[in-house]
Amino acid sequence: MNQLFKDQRLYFILASNMLSSIGSGISMIAIPWMLISREDGSVIYGYVTLALTILMFFITPSIGLLIDRFSRKNILHVVNFFGFISLVFFVYLGYRLGDYPIWYLISIYSIGSLYYTVFYPTMFAFCQEIFDKKHYKSINGLLEIQSQASTIMAGALASILIGKIDLIWIIIMDAFSFGAAFFILLLVPYYQTFAPSSTRHSFFYQLAEGFLYMKQVPMLFLFFMASFLPFIGVMMTNYLYPIYIHEVLEADASVYGATSMMYSVGATLAGIILPLLLRTMNQYAAIILTFTSYLIGLLFLSLIPLVPIFLLMQILTGLGNAGTRVVRNSIMMAMIPTDKMGRVNSLFQLIGLAIRVGMLLVFTNALTLIGSAYMLVLLCFLIFTAYIAMVISIKKMNSAVSASVT
Repeated sequence: MNQLFKDQRLYFILASNMLSSIGSGISMIAIPWMLISREDGSVIYGYVTLALTILMFFITPSIGLLIDRFSRKNILHVVNFFGFISLVFFVYLGYRLGDYPIWYLISIYSIGSLYYTVFYPTMFAFCQEIFDKKHYKSINGLLEIQSQASTIMAGALASILIGKIDLIWIIIMDAFSFGAAFFILLLVPYYQTFAPSSTRHSFFYQLAEGFLYMKQVPMLFLFFMASFLPFIGVMMTNYLYPIYIHEVLEADASVYGATSMMYSVGATLAGIILPLLLRTMNQYAAIILTFTSYLIGLLFLSLIPLVPIFLLMQILTGLGNAGTRVVRNSIMMAMIPTDKMGRVNSLFQLIGLAIRVGMLLVFTNALTLIGSAYMLVLLCFLIFTAYIAMVISIKKMNSAVSASVT
């Protein structure tokens, strides 16, 4: 651990991520709130989210292949530079228009969503590649703390700024954060440590290689897939929460900003506690504990429509989802070869996106019929099903290990 903290690469990565996360975090809170405040905004927001999810479904396999074939640092540079240039263009466009039509808001929201689609799996594979295996648990914990500290700051700033300053200043902050992240990441020394396979395979075979690899270990596949569901749940609540806050809790944008802050408090606790807990607890026992935390928090906030309960349960869901992700990522880094990480990770992203497309289709069309409160209850049921699947997969894997020992 002390050796890790002496590594300057760690601080450059954390600083770069922090800056880009704060800027994009503010705009990704401001834009949905502005959208749902327009006439028929909730439905429009739902279809925009659905369209972006479908787009991500088609591009995710190619992203995984790129991560496994090219310099991961160069990919990170490209996405940061793209974010900077795109937002500078929209600052200029907003200045010229003097207004923010719906297509303008949708465009900025789309840039942020696509940025996350490429950035996070690349950063995940990048850290696996450049850091020693013994530091994976600590790295995942520190990245979680950094991510959630960024979200807390973004949520706090969003609560203060939304409705108080013009949107164009928020976009300027976002553009600046991407530019600063780009230059800080230049300071990270990097040498690609893996060579793509020299064997010639078709493009589609290479895309499918993540599935072919996981097919050899079906229980591990089930474990990774089931433990991915809390993240999918968070993606769905990102769509449902602003509507739920607006229509059921009848609260304003300050509560929406506070939601991100409270969630991040719990997630930051996970980043601090989990690396310490994993020194004394089995990883699979730890992930059952964190998944249970997420499920309980989601259930209570969906059944008790009160602002204090809603915000308090954000701490529990943040702790549960982030804790599950820290443990899951540590297991993935340890068990998946670095030259296949991009494609294996993209496989789960792809399946997760397919689930999200189906859920968004149902939720968007059912929202006007049964309301966001019942949608959250339905989400609880789906997450509980994944929880049972995860527990079964762990028991099967433990049984297989015991049998091999005896």
